Amino acid sequence: MKLISEEEIEYGDFIVFIGRLVYYKHLEIVIEALRILRSKYNVKLVVLGDGPMRRYWESLVERYNLKDIVEFKGYVSHREKLYYLSKCRALVLPSTFEGFGMVILEAWALRKPVIVADVEPLNKIVTHGIDGYVVKNRPEIWAKHIYLLAINEELSKKMGNNGYRKLVTKYGLDKQISDLERLYIKLVARKESKS
Repeated sequence: MKLISEEEIEYGDFIVFIGRLVYYKHLEIVIEALRILRSKYNVKLVVLGDGPMRRYWESLVERYNLKDIVEFKGYVSHREKLYYLSKCRALVLPSTFEGFGMVILEAWALRKPVIVADVEPLNKIVTHGIDGYVVKNRPEIWAKHIYLLAINEELSKKMGNNGYRKLVTKYGLDKQISDLERLYIKLVARKESKS
Protein backbone atom coordinates (compact mmCIF):
# COMPACT_ATOMS: atom_id res chain seq x y z
CA MET A 1 0.00 0.00 0.00
CA LYS A 2 1.44 3.34 -1.07
CA LEU A 3 1.22 5.85 1.75
CA ILE A 4 0.51 9.45 0.78
CA SER A 5 1.48 12.72 2.39
CA GLU A 6 -0.61 14.63 4.88
CA GLU A 7 -0.97 17.51 2.39
CA GLU A 8 -2.76 15.27 -0.14
CA ILE A 9 -5.51 14.31 2.31
CA GLU A 10 -8.91 16.02 2.46
CA TYR A 11 -11.48 15.76 5.25
CA GLY A 12 -14.80 15.96 3.43
CA ASP A 13 -18.34 16.20 4.73
CA PHE A 14 -19.06 12.48 4.54
CA ILE A 15 -18.22 9.27 6.35
CA VAL A 16 -17.58 6.01 4.54
CA PHE A 17 -18.42 2.37 5.16
CA ILE A 18 -16.47 -0.26 3.24
CA GLY A 19 -17.37 -3.92 3.31
CA ARG A 20 -19.65 -6.72 2.29
CA LEU A 21 -23.27 -5.90 3.06
CA VAL A 22 -24.10 -8.79 5.36
CA TYR A 23 -26.11 -8.81 8.59
CA TYR A 24 -23.15 -8.83 11.02
CA LYS A 25 -21.81 -5.58 9.55
CA HIS A 26 -24.76 -3.82 11.27
CA LEU A 27 -24.94 -0.87 8.91
CA GLU A 28 -28.41 -0.16 10.32
CA ILE A 29 -26.68 1.24 13.42
CA VAL A 30 -25.00 3.98 11.37
CA ILE A 31 -28.17 4.63 9.34
CA GLU A 32 -30.16 5.05 12.57
CA ALA A 33 -27.39 7.28 13.97
CA LEU A 34 -27.70 9.54 10.91
CA ARG A 35 -31.46 9.67 11.45
CA ILE A 36 -30.81 10.91 15.00
CA LEU A 37 -28.25 13.45 13.76
CA ARG A 38 -30.45 14.70 10.93
CA SER A 39 -32.07 17.43 13.03
CA LYS A 40 -28.69 18.66 14.27
CA TYR A 41 -26.22 18.05 11.45
CA ASN A 42 -26.40 16.52 7.97
CA VAL A 43 -23.55 14.05 7.76
CA LYS A 44 -23.43 12.10 4.51
CA LEU A 45 -22.67 8.37 4.32
CA VAL A 46 -21.12 6.65 1.31
CA VAL A 47 -21.48 2.86 1.35
CA LEU A 48 -18.92 0.91 -0.69
CA GLY A 49 -19.74 -2.76 -1.12
CA ASP A 50 -22.61 -5.05 -1.93
CA GLY A 51 -24.30 -8.08 -0.49
CA PRO A 52 -27.56 -9.68 0.63
CA MET A 53 -28.48 -6.90 3.11
CA ARG A 54 -28.23 -4.06 0.60
CA ARG A 55 -31.95 -3.98 -0.27
CA TYR A 56 -32.95 -4.02 3.38
CA TRP A 57 -30.58 -1.17 4.27
CA GLU A 58 -31.66 0.82 1.20
CA SER A 59 -35.30 0.41 2.30
CA LEU A 60 -34.34 1.62 5.79
CA VAL A 61 -32.72 4.70 4.25
CA GLU A 62 -35.88 5.34 2.25
CA ARG A 63 -38.16 4.80 5.27
CA TYR A 64 -36.10 7.27 7.34
CA ASN A 65 -36.08 9.77 4.44
CA LEU A 66 -32.27 9.77 4.25
CA LYS A 67 -31.81 9.16 0.50
CA ASP A 68 -30.26 12.61 0.07
CA ILE A 69 -27.45 11.83 2.55
CA VAL A 70 -26.86 8.06 2.15
CA GLU A 71 -25.44 6.73 -1.10
CA PHE A 72 -24.92 3.06 -1.92
CA LYS A 73 -22.16 2.73 -4.54
CA GLY A 74 -22.01 -1.08 -4.73
CA TYR A 75 -18.72 -2.80 -5.45
CA VAL A 76 -16.00 -0.37 -6.47
CA SER A 77 -12.42 -0.80 -7.66
CA HIS A 78 -9.53 -0.58 -5.22
CA ARG A 79 -8.62 2.77 -6.75
CA GLU A 80 -12.17 4.11 -6.16
CA LYS A 81 -12.12 2.79 -2.60
CA LEU A 82 -8.90 4.68 -1.89
CA TYR A 83 -10.36 7.78 -3.52
CA TYR A 84 -13.38 7.79 -1.19
CA LEU A 85 -11.19 7.04 1.83
CA SER A 86 -8.87 9.93 0.94
CA LYS A 87 -11.79 12.38 0.76
CA CYS A 88 -13.95 11.27 3.71
CA ARG A 89 -14.09 12.60 7.25
CA ALA A 90 -13.89 9.12 8.84
CA LEU A 91 -14.37 5.40 8.29
CA VAL A 92 -17.22 3.67 10.15
CA LEU A 93 -17.16 -0.05 10.93
CA PRO A 94 -20.12 -1.15 13.11
CA SER A 95 -19.40 -4.83 12.43
CA THR A 96 -19.80 -7.30 15.29
CA PHE A 97 -17.68 -9.91 13.53
CA GLU A 98 -14.34 -9.15 11.88
CA GLY A 99 -11.21 -11.14 11.25
CA PHE A 100 -8.71 -8.30 11.51
CA GLY A 101 -10.24 -5.24 9.90
CA MET A 102 -7.70 -4.44 7.16
CA VAL A 103 -9.90 -1.52 6.13
CA ILE A 104 -8.88 0.18 9.41
CA LEU A 105 -5.24 0.11 8.32
CA GLU A 106 -6.21 1.42 4.89
CA ALA A 107 -8.04 4.32 6.56
CA TRP A 108 -5.04 5.05 8.76
CA ALA A 109 -2.73 4.93 5.72
CA LEU A 110 -4.85 7.81 4.42
CA ARG A 111 -4.76 9.53 7.82
CA LYS A 112 -8.43 9.00 8.58
CA PRO A 113 -9.91 8.33 12.01
CA VAL A 114 -12.14 5.31 12.44
CA ILE A 115 -15.25 4.59 14.47
CA VAL A 116 -15.60 0.89 15.24
CA ALA A 117 -17.86 -1.38 17.25
CA ASP A 118 -16.63 -2.39 20.69
CA VAL A 119 -15.83 -5.99 19.73
CA GLU A 120 -12.61 -7.96 19.39
CA PRO A 121 -10.34 -7.58 17.53
CA LEU A 122 -11.48 -4.06 16.57
CA ASN A 123 -11.29 -2.81 20.17
CA LYS A 124 -7.74 -4.15 20.39
CA ILE A 125 -6.63 -2.37 17.21
CA VAL A 126 -8.22 1.06 17.76
CA THR A 127 -7.37 3.16 20.83
CA HIS A 128 -10.52 5.04 21.87
CA GLY A 129 -10.10 8.81 21.68
CA ILE A 130 -6.60 8.56 20.19
CA ASP A 131 -6.83 7.16 16.64
CA GLY A 132 -10.58 6.70 16.50
CA TYR A 133 -13.53 5.74 18.64
CA VAL A 134 -14.53 2.33 19.98
CA VAL A 135 -18.26 2.44 20.70
CA LYS A 136 -21.14 0.25 21.82
CA ASN A 137 -23.50 -0.59 18.97
CA ARG A 138 -26.29 1.76 19.97
CA PRO A 139 -27.40 4.40 17.44
CA GLU A 140 -27.34 7.29 19.93
CA ILE A 141 -23.72 6.51 20.87
CA TRP A 142 -22.70 6.26 17.21
CA ALA A 143 -24.51 9.55 16.52
CA LYS A 144 -22.53 11.29 19.27
CA HIS A 145 -19.15 10.11 17.96
CA ILE A 146 -19.96 10.73 14.29
CA TYR A 147 -21.02 14.25 15.28
CA LEU A 148 -17.79 14.88 17.20
CA LEU A 149 -15.72 14.16 14.09
CA ALA A 150 -18.16 15.85 11.69
CA ILE A 151 -18.01 19.21 13.46
CA ASN A 152 -14.29 19.16 14.23
CA GLU A 153 -11.94 18.76 11.27
CA GLU A 154 -8.88 19.33 13.48
CA LEU A 155 -9.90 16.43 15.73
CA SER A 156 -10.35 14.24 12.64
CA LYS A 157 -6.87 15.20 11.42
CA LYS A 158 -5.29 14.60 14.82
CA MET A 159 -6.86 11.16 15.21
CA GLY A 160 -6.10 10.27 11.60
CA ASN A 161 -2.45 11.24 12.06
CA ASN A 162 -2.30 9.19 15.27
CA GLY A 163 -3.68 6.22 13.33
CA TYR A 164 -1.08 6.76 10.62
CA ARG A 165 1.71 6.73 13.23
CA LYS A 166 0.31 3.53 14.75
CA LEU A 167 0.12 1.95 11.30
CA VAL A 168 3.77 2.75 10.57
CA THR A 169 5.13 1.76 14.01
CA LYS A 170 2.94 -1.21 14.91
CA TYR A 171 1.86 -2.63 11.56
CA GLY A 172 4.59 -1.44 9.17
CA LEU A 173 6.84 -3.78 7.21
CA ASP A 174 9.88 -3.14 9.45
CA LYS A 175 7.84 -4.11 12.51
CA GLN A 176 6.53 -7.26 10.81
CA ILE A 177 10.06 -8.32 9.77
CA SER A 178 11.34 -7.67 13.30
CA ASP A 179 8.50 -9.73 14.80
CA LEU A 180 9.20 -12.60 12.38
CA GLU A 181 12.92 -12.52 13.24
CA ARG A 182 12.11 -12.72 16.97
CA LEU A 183 9.74 -15.63 16.35
CA TYR A 184 12.34 -17.43 14.24
CA ILE A 185 15.03 -16.99 16.93
CA LYS A 186 12.60 -18.23 19.59
CA LEU A 187 11.68 -21.32 17.52
CA VAL A 188 15.34 -22.12 16.78
CA ALA A 189 16.21 -21.76 20.48
CA ARG A 190 13.31 -24.04 21.44
CA LYS A 191 14.36 -26.67 18.89
CA GLU A 192 17.99 -26.53 20.09
CA SER A 193 16.95 -26.92 23.74
CA LYS A 194 15.01 -30.10 22.84
CA SER A 195 18.07 -31.60 21.11
